[in-house]
Amino acid sequence: MPARSARLVALAAVLLTPLVLTASAAADNPPRATHVFITAPWSSVYPNTPTNTSAQLIPDDHDALEYCRTGGAMTFRDNGVPVVTLPVDQYCSAYTFMTFTPGDHAVSVEFSGNAQYLASMGTLALFAFTNQPFSGMPGGPGASPPPAPSAPDPAPVAAPEPAPEPAPAPPVTPAPPADVVPTQTVRTGLADVSGVRVRGRALTFAQTIAAPGDLRWTLSRGDGSAPLATATATVAPGRATASIRLTAGARRWLRAHPHRRLLLRSVLTLADGRPIGASRRLAR
Repeated sequence: MPARSARLVALAAVLLTPLVLTASAAADNPPRATHVFITAPWSSVYPNTPTNTSAQLIPDDHDALEYCRTGGAMTFRDNGVPVVTLPVDQYCSAYTFMTFTPGDHAVSVEFSGNAQYLASMGTLALFAFTNQPFSGMPGGPGASPPPAPSAPDPAPVAAPEPAPEPAPAPPVTPAPPADVVPTQTVRTGLADVSGVRVRGRALTFAQTIAAPGDLRWTLSRGDGSAPLATATATVAPGRATASIRLTAGARRWLRAHPHRRLLLRSVLTLADGRPIGASRRLAR
């Protein structure tokens, strides 16, 4: 009996050793470091008006950002005071409408972290909201409104009566800068994909580009595994045909899974540094 027990213990040790090594290897893969990018609140230039404010995780290693599959939340703060805490969506981002009172405001967003990404925080430059049109530039510090022009001198009259005062000028509604493209407009265009074809060693498709910038495509299985292929290009607005070169391993996988729908991730970095992403499942 003792000899048989010893053999069973030795066999169990041989079977369990790979499991222990696998668990150890998984523990050696820590979450990735990121920083939070905040979109400047530019949808309103008046105080006490709901203003769209968004935040998105950007990896410090500049590699493609994977889906947020393991939770995490973002806390929006105004001058250090918590405003709202929201869970991140599948694109590792969160959106809210904040109301700014007259005066200076510094917006910050704190990410709690999850099993994929480490906790981090992003801050936005100071914005000055006044009762006059805001004259600062998006993404930069706030500026005071320009001084009102002086009233013209009254026209000389022969009669001793004082000249009538000029009528006040009608209020001017400021227009947003022409180069500011709404985030949702860009995301909708990036998701507009059609004409998907796999020809030879490349996958081609057509896509609508809503704003100029640097575009990065990532083609994956959509299950969290390594990407099948990536491509980058500098693009201009309009309808464009894109092509992603497939590696030999990607082509073998596509042949083995002819009915599997792929996931195409598009991330467009605008001229002001804003990264805007969208994903689309591809039907081949």
